[in-house]
Amino acid sequence: MKNKLSKIVFQGFKMKIRYYSIQLMSVAAIGLIIALIWGIKPFAAYGNTFKSIGRLTGVNYKILVSVAYVESGLNPYAVDVDGRAYFFKNKRAAVKAVKRYIRKYPSVDIGLMQVNYEIWGQYLNLPISRLFNPKINILIGAYILSHYIRKYGYSWKTIGRYHSARSWSNYNYRRKIQYIYGLIGKNK
Repeated sequence: MKNKLSKIVFQGFKMKIRYYSIQLMSVAAIGLIIALIWGIKPFAAYGNTFKSIGRLTGVNYKILVSVAYVESGLNPYAVDVDGRAYFFKNKRAAVKAVKRYIRKYPSVDIGLMQVNYEIWGQYLNLPISRLFNPKINILIGAYILSHYIRKYGYSWKTIGRYHSARSWSNYNYRRKIQYIYGLIGKNK
Protein backbone atom coordinates (compact mmCIF):
# COMPACT_ATOMS: atom_id res chain seq x y z
CA MET A 1 0.00 0.00 0.00
CA LYS A 2 1.53 3.29 -1.09
CA ASN A 3 1.60 6.36 1.10
CA LYS A 4 -0.47 9.16 -0.28
CA LEU A 5 1.16 12.54 -0.49
CA SER A 6 -0.20 15.14 1.88
CA LYS A 7 0.19 18.85 1.20
CA ILE A 8 0.91 21.28 3.97
CA VAL A 9 0.85 24.99 3.32
CA PHE A 10 2.58 27.15 5.87
CA GLN A 11 1.20 30.67 6.21
CA GLY A 12 3.85 33.21 5.37
CA PHE A 13 5.63 30.92 2.95
CA LYS A 14 4.81 30.92 -0.73
CA MET A 15 6.01 27.39 -1.36
CA LYS A 16 4.08 24.20 -0.81
CA ILE A 17 5.93 21.42 0.93
CA ARG A 18 4.95 17.80 0.37
CA TYR A 19 5.49 15.06 2.91
CA TYR A 20 4.55 11.42 2.97
CA SER A 21 2.02 10.68 5.72
CA ILE A 22 4.60 8.55 7.58
CA GLN A 23 7.01 11.48 7.52
CA LEU A 24 4.23 13.69 8.89
CA MET A 25 3.70 11.32 11.79
CA SER A 26 7.45 11.26 12.46
CA VAL A 27 7.61 15.06 12.43
CA ALA A 28 4.57 15.22 14.72
CA ALA A 29 6.13 12.69 17.10
CA ILE A 30 9.43 14.54 17.25
CA GLY A 31 7.61 17.84 17.76
CA LEU A 32 5.48 16.42 20.57
CA ILE A 33 8.44 14.79 22.32
CA ILE A 34 10.39 18.06 22.18
CA ALA A 35 7.28 19.90 23.38
CA LEU A 36 6.79 17.55 26.30
CA ILE A 37 10.48 17.64 27.25
CA TRP A 38 10.77 21.42 27.02
CA GLY A 39 7.27 22.04 28.39
CA ILE A 40 5.79 23.91 25.45
CA LYS A 41 3.87 26.96 26.53
CA PRO A 42 0.36 25.91 25.48
CA PHE A 43 0.52 22.56 27.27
CA ALA A 44 2.29 24.02 30.26
CA ALA A 45 -0.26 26.83 30.39
CA TYR A 46 -3.33 24.64 29.79
CA GLY A 47 -2.27 21.27 31.24
CA ASN A 48 -4.36 21.73 34.38
CA THR A 49 -7.26 22.94 32.25
CA PHE A 50 -7.16 19.75 30.18
CA LYS A 51 -7.08 17.69 33.38
CA SER A 52 -9.91 19.53 35.16
CA ILE A 53 -12.15 19.60 32.07
CA GLY A 54 -11.38 15.92 31.51
CA ARG A 55 -12.55 15.13 35.05
CA LEU A 56 -15.64 17.33 34.61
CA THR A 57 -16.73 15.73 31.32
CA GLY A 58 -15.45 12.19 31.88
CA VAL A 59 -13.06 12.38 28.91
CA ASN A 60 -9.49 11.25 29.57
CA TYR A 61 -7.33 14.38 29.56
CA LYS A 62 -4.70 12.62 27.42
CA ILE A 63 -7.37 12.17 24.74
CA LEU A 64 -8.18 15.89 24.97
CA VAL A 65 -4.50 16.84 24.65
CA SER A 66 -4.07 14.40 21.74
CA VAL A 67 -7.07 15.83 19.90
CA ALA A 68 -5.87 19.40 20.52
CA TYR A 69 -2.40 18.49 19.28
CA VAL A 70 -3.69 16.88 16.09
CA GLU A 71 -6.27 19.61 15.50
CA SER A 72 -4.20 22.73 16.20
CA GLY A 73 -0.67 21.77 17.21
CA LEU A 74 -1.69 23.14 20.65
CA ASN A 75 -1.90 26.62 19.15
CA PRO A 76 -4.79 28.55 20.79
CA TYR A 77 -4.93 30.91 17.77
CA ALA A 78 -5.18 28.22 15.10
CA VAL A 79 -7.91 28.58 12.48
CA ASP A 80 -8.95 26.12 9.80
CA VAL A 81 -10.87 27.45 6.82
CA ASP A 82 -12.28 24.78 4.51
CA GLY A 83 -9.29 22.52 5.16
CA ARG A 84 -6.57 25.21 5.16
CA ALA A 85 -4.75 25.83 8.42
CA TYR A 86 -3.73 29.30 9.57
CA PHE A 87 -1.78 30.11 12.73
CA PHE A 88 -1.90 33.57 14.23
CA LYS A 89 0.39 35.21 16.76
CA ASN A 90 -2.35 36.65 18.92
CA LYS A 91 -6.07 36.59 19.62
CA ARG A 92 -6.74 39.97 18.03
CA ALA A 93 -5.31 38.95 14.65
CA ALA A 94 -7.12 35.59 14.77
CA VAL A 95 -10.52 37.16 15.59
CA LYS A 96 -10.11 39.72 12.81
CA ALA A 97 -9.27 37.00 10.28
CA VAL A 98 -12.16 34.75 11.34
CA LYS A 99 -14.63 37.61 10.95
CA ARG A 100 -13.48 37.90 7.33
CA TYR A 101 -13.49 34.14 6.72
CA ILE A 102 -16.99 33.43 8.01
CA ARG A 103 -18.44 35.78 5.39
CA LYS A 104 -16.87 33.75 2.57
CA TYR A 105 -16.54 30.17 3.77
CA PRO A 106 -19.07 27.77 5.27
CA SER A 107 -16.64 25.93 7.54
CA VAL A 108 -14.35 27.75 9.97
CA ASP A 109 -12.77 25.88 12.90
CA ILE A 110 -11.33 27.83 15.82
CA GLY A 111 -8.75 27.41 18.58
CA LEU A 112 -7.02 24.54 20.35
CA MET A 113 -9.79 22.01 19.72
CA GLN A 114 -10.78 23.48 16.33
CA VAL A 115 -14.40 24.10 17.32
CA ASN A 116 -16.56 24.74 14.26
CA TYR A 117 -18.02 28.24 14.48
CA GLU A 118 -21.09 27.60 12.34
CA ILE A 119 -22.15 24.53 14.31
CA TRP A 120 -21.04 25.25 17.87
CA GLY A 121 -20.28 28.96 18.08
CA GLN A 122 -23.66 29.98 16.72
CA TYR A 123 -25.52 27.16 18.52
CA LEU A 124 -24.06 28.24 21.86
CA ASN A 125 -24.43 31.92 20.93
CA LEU A 126 -20.74 32.58 21.55
CA PRO A 127 -18.90 35.47 19.95
CA ILE A 128 -15.80 34.55 17.97
CA SER A 129 -13.48 36.04 20.58
CA ARG A 130 -14.84 33.69 23.28
CA LEU A 131 -14.05 30.65 21.14
CA PHE A 132 -10.39 31.70 21.25
CA ASN A 133 -10.49 31.44 25.04
CA PRO A 134 -8.60 28.16 25.57
CA LYS A 135 -10.71 27.07 28.54
CA ILE A 136 -13.97 27.59 26.67
CA ASN A 137 -12.56 25.95 23.55
CA ILE A 138 -11.33 22.88 25.45
CA LEU A 139 -14.64 22.64 27.31
CA ILE A 140 -16.65 22.67 24.07
CA GLY A 141 -14.31 20.10 22.50
CA ALA A 142 -14.62 17.87 25.58
CA TYR A 143 -18.40 18.27 25.51
CA ILE A 144 -18.48 17.15 21.87
CA LEU A 145 -16.29 14.12 22.66
CA SER A 146 -18.32 13.21 25.77
CA HIS A 147 -21.52 13.41 23.71
CA TYR A 148 -20.13 10.89 21.22
CA ILE A 149 -18.76 8.68 24.01
CA ARG A 150 -22.16 8.55 25.75
CA LYS A 151 -23.86 7.76 22.45
CA TYR A 152 -21.38 5.25 20.95
CA GLY A 153 -19.15 4.07 23.83
CA TYR A 154 -15.49 4.76 24.59
CA SER A 155 -13.48 3.56 21.58
CA TRP A 156 -11.02 4.91 19.04
CA LYS A 157 -13.79 4.86 16.43
CA THR A 158 -15.83 7.10 18.69
CA ILE A 159 -12.89 9.47 19.21
CA GLY A 160 -12.57 9.59 15.40
CA ARG A 161 -16.11 10.97 15.20
CA TYR A 162 -14.68 14.27 16.48
CA HIS A 163 -13.24 14.61 12.99
CA SER A 164 -15.90 12.87 10.91
CA ALA A 165 -18.95 10.70 11.52
CA ARG A 166 -17.88 8.25 8.80
CA SER A 167 -15.37 5.70 10.10
CA TRP A 168 -13.75 5.24 6.65
CA SER A 169 -13.16 8.99 6.58
CA ASN A 170 -11.70 9.31 10.08
CA TYR A 171 -9.37 6.29 10.02
CA ASN A 172 -6.12 8.27 9.58
CA TYR A 173 -7.30 10.82 12.13
CA ARG A 174 -7.88 8.06 14.70
CA ARG A 175 -4.41 6.69 14.02
CA LYS A 176 -2.83 10.11 14.66
CA ILE A 177 -4.77 10.49 17.91
CA GLN A 178 -3.73 7.01 19.06
CA TYR A 179 -0.12 7.72 18.20
CA ILE A 180 0.00 11.03 20.08
CA TYR A 181 -1.90 9.47 23.00
CA GLY A 182 0.76 6.75 23.17
CA LEU A 183 3.55 9.34 23.20
CA ILE A 184 1.89 11.28 26.01
CA GLY A 185 1.51 8.06 28.01
CA LYS A 186 5.22 7.33 27.66
CA ASN A 187 6.34 10.85 28.58
CA LYS A 188 3.93 11.77 31.40
